[in-house]
Amino acid sequence: MAFNKDKDLYRETPVRLLGYTNEVGESFRYIVPNFVKPSYGIAFAYVCADTQDKYSKKLTSTKDSKAAMKTGVDCFIWQILASVLVPGKVVHSVVATTKWAKQSMKLTPMVHKWIPTFMGLGSIPFIVHPID
Repeated sequence: MAFNKDKDLYRETPVRLLGYTNEVGESFRYIVPNFVKPSYGIAFAYVCADTQDKYSKKLTSTKDSKAAMKTGVDCFIWQILASVLVPGKVVHSVVATTKWAKQSMKLTPMVHKWIPTFMGLGSIPFIVHPID
């Protein structure tokens, strides 16, 4: 299957999901803590790649470096907020609140261990859909 060059690789293909890697990392914070920082690295790399793509396309189409820079900065700010900072903070809060709330609950050890992760993962679609 050939790639449609009119399609935005970073926003209209599964590559877009890389921007949400940090939410998965936040969800697994208490199970696999060493994954949190790399997950933010992957999401940040996605943001930088999308920014470069939008900057390059604008520069190529208009030959106006000022307009291209504006497009790149706009893309970077939007992607950092919408793909990394806001969703990451929300999932972090869901996981931390669940961890705190479950302390007084009588749960099996496995449920006790995994419920914050499941709550974090479960919150991702509710965060992503409004932002997209």
